[in-house]
Parts: sequence; structure tokens; C-alpha cells
Amino acid sequence: MEVTVDELRQWQTGTYLLLDMRGELERSYGAIPGSVPAPAGELLRNPPPAEAGRLVVYCARGIASVETADALCALGREAYSLTGGYLAWLRAELESRETEDLCGRVEQGIRTKFRKPLLDKFVKAVKQYELIRDGDRIAVCISGGKDSMLIAKLFQELHRHSRISFDLKYLVMDPGYNEENRRIIENNAKTLGVPITVFESSIFE
Repeated sequence: MEVTVDELRQWQTGTYLLLDMRGELERSYGAIPGSVPAPAGELLRNPPPAEAGRLVVYCARGIASVETADALCALGREAYSLTGGYLAWLRAELESRETEDLCGRVEQGIRTKFRKPLLDKFVKAVKQYELIRDGDRIAVCISGGKDSMLIAKLFQELHRHSRISFDLKYLVMDPGYNEENRRIIENNAKTLGVPITVFESSIFE
């Protein structure tokens, strides 16, 4: 049984125990926060108590941990191997930090360099035409292009700093994109910190 880094992040803290099979030298260079040192032999001789919940075992690359997780399952425990091991977790962490950094630079640019030509004019139009009122629920529809992504970021800024109380939803309609096109939209939204909801249609068909 295996679990990916993304899947593991969805699990509630406290419902599983993260076990690091690597040696002391490897751990000295870095480990997943909250993990416990657990050499394979010792782990199989003396598994953690059932109260520990699900067991997630990881090694450097997610190879040796598969056999250990299988052995723990044979002992009656719910055990998983972390797909790709510590290196997969490290790559995911670096990508996450890069994403946060890029999103922060975009938002800072909207507030500074592009404040007058974009943000100020957007806010002025909202006020002048009374486009938003207390209690409104607004759907920002995103096609994936620069215009709709920019509008989404401007609405985010307004939502954070406006005295008006309103709800936002970011919608993407998939009319039948190929996998690559849809992935681009999803990745761009993730990079820009826009939590999209995708619904599917068959318009292309």
C-alpha cells in the first residue's frame, strides 16, 4: 500500500505515524517534520502500538519502504509506503515554497507597481457602479487566460481589504479540454493562489 505526498497532506494530523527508515547520517541532512526514526528490522520486531493509527513508512526514494510496509500489513497493521520517499517530499516542499514566493511577488506587484493602472481603477469602478454590496455571493469565472486570472487576483485583494462583506467563488468550466490544457489552468491557478472549482461540460463534443 502506498500514499503520495499530496495524499498524505490531506490526512488529518494525529491519525497516522510517520516512520523514517533511513540511517542516522541521512537523517542528519534532513527529515520530514514529525517523523520518528525507525530502522526496518527494529520496526518489524517491535511495531508501534495500534493506538498510533496508520503507519506511513519512508526511505530515501520510496523503494525499500514498500517491502517494509507490506511486512507490517502482513502483521495486521494498516501501513503505507510514501511514494518517492524523502526525495519526493523534499521536491514537493521546494515547489510549494517557489509557488508561495511567486504568488507573493504577483500580489506585491498589484499593490505597488500596478496599483494605479489596475487596482485603483478596478476599485473605483466597483464603487462608482455599486457592483458589490454586503452579503453578495460573487462567482469569478476563469477561462485560464491572463484577463480572467488578473480579475481573480483583483477580487482577492478587494475581498481582503474591503469593508464590504461578500463571498467569492472561482469557477472554471471545462468544455472538453485535453489533459495538458486543463493541467495548465490548474497549475497556473495553484501558482497564483486562486482556489478554483472546476465543473465539466461536453460543449466541445
